[in-house]
Amino acid sequence: MKISKITLIILGVVILAVGFGVLYMMYNKQLQQQEPLKSKIAANQARLAQLVTEQEKWKTQLAALQEQIAQKNQEVAAAKSSLSLAKAEWPNAAESIEYEEKLFALADGWDLVVNVVTAGDAAASNFNGINFSTHTFTVTVTGQPLAAGFDEEAKYHEYIYKVAGDILNFLDELVQNEFFASAKMDVVSLTVPSLLTKEELVSAGIDIEQPVGTLNVTVYTY
Repeated sequence: MKISKITLIILGVVILAVGFGVLYMMYNKQLQQQEPLKSKIAANQARLAQLVTEQEKWKTQLAALQEQIAQKNQEVAAAKSSLSLAKAEWPNAAESIEYEEKLFALADGWDLVVNVVTAGDAAASNFNGINFSTHTFTVTVTGQPLAAGFDEEAKYHEYIYKVAGDILNFLDELVQNEFFASAKMDVVSLTVPSLLTKEELVSAGIDIEQPVGTLNVTVYTY
């Protein structure tokens, strides 16, 4: 039986139509599969932009804090140079436990955990024939231990930002506190951990890495 040309043309058109239909269905399915991925990428880009903004804010605050510390250190150096003229204003001798208690009180005000390492007993020093004592501390401060993990990345990010901000506020308050008016402060640092993915967050539970601030303090007393 001989197939006519018209029949072949119709058959070809049908095959092409079916082929285009299959291709369209595959293309449409691929687009649907890409939508969640596009949404996730957009969300990640938004979080990244927020993190960059927060990091810039931290850098600005940290730079301002370091400038305050540099100014305070200059004031301490100037006071040491004219100590004989400033005895009435120079702090009296105090036990290291008093400084530690003050540090703990300041940290508690920002709901932070502070660790104070004292470099031995007070050291005797002499400057231009005037005797005075120095107390040296290394102070590290971080967030409170977590009672539970995070079930949402947004809440976790918010917590990390808050702890970092509270650490900077604690350091700023310490620099300006009258109790440490004669203190020399060095090596200010703020370490903010890389943010975890959702999978890493679930795996870490309550054992997530938190921001940590570090400061070396030397207090001069007459």
